[in-house]
Amino acid sequence: MYDPYYFAWSRTVQGTPVAHRLQDHSVAAALDKALLNGYTIIELNDEEKFTHVPYAIYFSAFLQPIADLLQHLIEKLESIHQNGTSSLPQHVQKSYIIYLQQYKTALLATNDLEAVWEELDMKWMDVKHTIQIVHDIESGYGDPLRVKVIPDFSLRFVDETYAEANQTMSQIQDHMINYFKSRETSLCKAGLSALSNCMSAIYYIPFQAGMSLHFRFSGQSIPNRANVKEAKGVKLFFDPVSTNIRLGTTRSLAAKVMSPEQLPKLTSVLDAVDTIVYQVAAHEIGHSIYGLHALADILHPSTPALLEEPRAELTTLFTLNLLFKNKFISLERAQNALISFVIQDLRRFASFDAAATRPYTISAISTYNTALEKHFLVWDRDHDILSVDYSKTLDLLGEFSSFFEQILQAEDDKAADKIEKALHDMQLESDLTRWLVAKLKN
Repeated sequence: MYDPYYFAWSRTVQGTPVAHRLQDHSVAAALDKALLNGYTIIELNDEEKFTHVPYAIYFSAFLQPIADLLQHLIEKLESIHQNGTSSLPQHVQKSYIIYLQQYKTALLATNDLEAVWEELDMKWMDVKHTIQIVHDIESGYGDPLRVKVIPDFSLRFVDETYAEANQTMSQIQDHMINYFKSRETSLCKAGLSALSNCMSAIYYIPFQAGMSLHFRFSGQSIPNRANVKEAKGVKLFFDPVSTNIRLGTTRSLAAKVMSPEQLPKLTSVLDAVDTIVYQVAAHEIGHSIYGLHALADILHPSTPALLEEPRAELTTLFTLNLLFKNKFISLERAQNALISFVIQDLRRFASFDAAATRPYTISAISTYNTALEKHFLVWDRDHDILSVDYSKTLDLLGEFSSFFEQILQAEDDKAADKIEKALHDMQLESDLTRWLVAKLKN
């Protein structure tokens, strides 16, 4: 039932007259802050003024059946809990029931929406088990303002066949914690609570609906609310199936633009588990600390959503540099991970105009422009190909690391102008960008 709800939501926030108006930055900046609530639909009244309606009212025909199903599930679980027929500890059973009760309440809520859904995030964080039910928790991928929460639902199981990879990710997390502890800033200290309290693993995802079918995450760090993270920590999810599918696309795109002589070596480093461990994990851990949503009150409404993903991508590149300096990984491992990272960004040029993935496209633009500037990528215009200069690996990682720390410092200083400039600079298109789009765009 989530799929019809998601489709109705998409049709409402995309391609409508209201959506077109909200794409104008001056219009968006002038909006009443109340309209930026993540759980309402913005409309125009008869006086051509913006108003908004709670999801529970606007989408009532879709949400009531979902709530009825949740109630049925709650009653079944309560029966099992009371009869003592489950092997799970009583407190784990109860945490599921409390979470699902709040889930139903949130879906039907018409008042105090932020508080109700924040409480749902809190209840969800109390569910600490290998089976996870994930609710509508992401924003920024569909509506023009990038603030509206997207209908989404999935069921996820920890996949114990990846125990070694999960252990490596835990060790990488420790290196990142030690780095962030050294910064000793108030914003950093607040985020360390979330970073230090992570449930992190590779998951098997047998069932998903809503946005997850439209855009399936390779990795995910949730919840997004800074105060929930500080109080309860975060849950990190990694999906090898989604990652492997993306690698197949990456190989076909690389064949169109990369040097034929280098192509076998370049694509040989594309591995789903390595991608998760050395790229996606650091990206998602990056979301748990220094998240730009904590500075939403001083930034343009769309900036946190547009820059948060590029900032997390920079976290990956910074972490590769950090792990090499700490002698946790070899130069070859850092080199292979960097190549894999850069080549996988080709997917962003193939879907260059996709609004849902615009933040990732911004990151890809910046990555390729910087890689060309630092001569890691060599563009042979005469032969219409790109090649890689392996000797420039550390130079490029150093450059990315420096930029990453500049953004962190701007956040610490609450320097909105520097943060906005970073976003502006990252999305500056170049001859290389235009060439890649022409070669790869669907």
